[in-house]
Amino acid sequence: MFTFWDGDKYALGVITKQGSLHVESTGESHGLDSTDIMAIIKEGVEAVSRLRQWVESLDNPRWLDESALKYGPCVTEPGKIIGVGLNYRKHAEETNAAIPTSPILFNKFSNALSGHGERIIIPLETEKLDYEAELAIVIGKRAKDVSKEEALGYVFGYCPAMTCQRGICSLKLHNGY
Repeated sequence: MFTFWDGDKYALGVITKQGSLHVESTGESHGLDSTDIMAIIKEGVEAVSRLRQWVESLDNPRWLDESALKYGPCVTEPGKIIGVGLNYRKHAEETNAAIPTSPILFNKFSNALSGHGERIIIPLETEKLDYEAELAIVIGKRAKDVSKEEALGYVFGYCPAMTCQRGICSLKLHNGY
């Protein structure tokens, strides 16, 4: 799944072996009810299952011209974006930082989201820009005080947060979804 600009709004696309398709324009004529990435994430397993069945049942899908797509962010309206700093030993060693004894958390804001190839706005006062590839874990259900054993049951999917695979930012689903 991925989002892209369709006029002045985000639309949902699905990657198949034959190409990428526009869910909303194709879905309207086939009765699919969840055509927004946030609705699908919120609804979870049931919505993804219906989306898969729908894709498999299509006779004449609307294929997208992938070379003309302007991609959007993987998740268009995240409630929270929480980063974990120095989350592996080698990174801490590379930066000459002490190995943390507990997670170093920081926030990011949704107005910093962009899609593949979109311009990233850098504040004028920035003197040094740091970058790295990051993996975003998309939590699909409300969670609090979740045990380590239950944690993966709350993961909807994964997506790149800084770099993109195959030239696009797509949401890779977790096994439970």
